[in-house]
Amino acid sequence: TGDGVMALFGAPVAHEDDPARAVLAALGMQSALLRINNDVQTRLGISLQARIGLHTGTVVVGSVGSDLHMEYTALGDTVNVASRLENAAEPGTILASRPVFAATEPLFEFRALGSIQVKGRAEPVEIFQPLASRATSGRLRGIPGLVAPMVGREEEIARLRRLVEELIERRRGRIVLVTGEAGIGKSRLTAEFKEHLASQPVTICEGACVAYGQSAYGVFLRLMRVLFKMDDHDGENTLRVKIEEKVDALFPERSAQVIPYIENLFSVRIVEKELLERVRYLEPAQLQQQTFVAIRDLFIAQALAQPLVLIFEDVHWMDKLSLDLLMFLLDSAARAPILLYCVSRPGDGPAAGQIQKAGERLSTSLVHLPLLPLSHADSIALVDLLLT
Repeated sequence: TGDGVMALFGAPVAHEDDPARAVLAALGMQSALLRINNDVQTRLGISLQARIGLHTGTVVVGSVGSDLHMEYTALGDTVNVASRLENAAEPGTILASRPVFAATEPLFEFRALGSIQVKGRAEPVEIFQPLASRATSGRLRGIPGLVAPMVGREEEIARLRRLVEELIERRRGRIVLVTGEAGIGKSRLTAEFKEHLASQPVTICEGACVAYGQSAYGVFLRLMRVLFKMDDHDGENTLRVKIEEKVDALFPERSAQVIPYIENLFSVRIVEKELLERVRYLEPAQLQQQTFVAIRDLFIAQALAQPLVLIFEDVHWMDKLSLDLLMFLLDSAARAPILLYCVSRPGDGPAAGQIQKAGERLSTSLVHLPLLPLSHADSIALVDLLLT
């Protein structure tokens, strides 16, 4: 649109997390411009800056134009407000409306900037500046301010607690598959489970799969960032030190068989010639196999040091390579005190079906917890608790 760009999230295909995708894209655009300016300022003495406005709401979408030139676009007050916020933003910053803030605040850090008057609106518009992704995501579903004890899942949480007891006392690993439709209570059960784990002598690594921007090994990179205690602001040298210190502690005699594949996975330059030689000349299939083995050995070694719980959320969105690796890891539950906890919608994507089929071959290791809708009595009890 002239010297600007209008991006539509949710048209023509809507997703449940379109506001979050918009904020993530805006932050990514500003981050990319900063990287570009490091070069442009040095060479040309100029900098490129963009101002971004974000708003969400109802629009009219369709093709606009004539037979000679037709464009797909969105029209309405939502578009106008987003445009006004973009005009009001300082160069290099993002302004979001309250509806965007309300939908994404558990995922991103914001700075409240008060209200501004915008053309075409009688009432002031509250504005917020997105700053960065939160290190730990908050609760997205539910009604803010309303909290109640868990209702109707006593059997499932009791089963999970027994599995943790077996993991710690009998050193017995398991595969847990929690399935249920969106909104059925998977996240609430998982939150209750994590609260119980927090008081137990176990190592907990969790990662969520996402429906957008999937990269190879995406969820496993998130899990291992927790294991290696990596920070978003860690530079390459810091990442290298954290990987090597952890692996050396777990594999004092054969760390060279693990380190190069983990460093390669995190795009960390391998500086030791001996380690570099291990990955440099491998065919892609060989590198993948060695990476699978290194990750498996890493998790098993950690589990032998202290029982390990790996939490995979939203596995219905898992990328293919991560799913292949997860299938490769399933039998580790029979070899070490590892609890693989997977949460999935039953009909979205192949993950739940593959885990269940693979788990049936390891029948003593798989525990499937399909969540059904609450009974009428439990539903009434939950509403009473929320409104008390």
